[in-house]
Amino acid sequence: VSAAQLESVAAQLAAARCPVMIAGRDLLQTAGADAGCGALADIALLLADRLSVLVAAAGANDHAALRVLNSPDGMTYLEMADALRRKKLKALVLAGEDPLRSLPGGTALEQAFAGAEFILAIDAFPGPAQRHAAVVLPLALPAEKSGRFSAMDGGEQAFTAALRPSGQSRPLNEILHDLAGRFRARLAPAAAMPRAPVATWHPLRSFAIPKQSPQMVLELGGVYPSLPGGENLVGNTYHLAREFSGNYVELNPEDIAALGVRSGWKVKVVTAAAALEAPVRANGAVPKGTAFMPVHFGGLALAPFPGGTGLGRPELRGIPVTIGKI
Repeated sequence: VSAAQLESVAAQLAAARCPVMIAGRDLLQTAGADAGCGALADIALLLADRLSVLVAAAGANDHAALRVLNSPDGMTYLEMADALRRKKLKALVLAGEDPLRSLPGGTALEQAFAGAEFILAIDAFPGPAQRHAAVVLPLALPAEKSGRFSAMDGGEQAFTAALRPSGQSRPLNEILHDLAGRFRARLAPAAAMPRAPVATWHPLRSFAIPKQSPQMVLELGGVYPSLPGGENLVGNTYHLAREFSGNYVELNPEDIAALGVRSGWKVKVVTAAAALEAPVRANGAVPKGTAFMPVHFGGLALAPFPGGTGLGRPELRGIPVTIGKI
């Protein structure tokens, strides 16, 4: 975007009586995302008299997760994986999560898991990380357990199981309480929710608009419909796996012609992290100079690790990429 476009948007926002700002998830997965989120927060604070902001920590079930995760001494998901790679973390407990499926890192992450001293996996499905686990415990599916969750207003709602757990699988809370008992400890979540710090506005800084790079950029994203339970649950749904299976890279038809290939041919996709071969698909909705690949079928290996979003999240957008004829 140009400076004139930014000035036009700023003028419209300043004149709006009831402004609304919507930030997509893609922003959080781009290099320098912390600066982008900070700029949006500054704009929201600047319009505090007309704009209501619901912070992420108060949305959905993150409200309840704060009881466990709100610790200044803790590490993010990516930081834990990187610490394991650097031999700064000796053990991991994987609860319904498989980092070798859901995180970038490829060979480096696989080697880190192979060198871990102890890994406990608690899951409803088999996965690559379990090859390195000393113990694997069966986890009940979401529909097989009862419990409660916190709503956006902080109130709690109860839910009951629709199915009986199969085999020896158990809900996560039962497993964790059992493990705590074996260590002669107990789980004691905080009784009161922590209060978010009061935000203050810092004057917006001006910046130079960088020149467009001639290099293509890669966008990694999902093609599965979103379902509760994460990608592991979705990826193990037979009908969805049959419908969406297979790796590919989508390009604008003009970029395909410039490469001297045709739709359906295989191309080599290379980033600083890895290289993959995949058939190319034409998609006029993909902007020129941009490539899209699904994250589900190996494309995650092309993402940098641990990434530079500044927010402890994987970097899946705007990745410099070279695509060539095989």
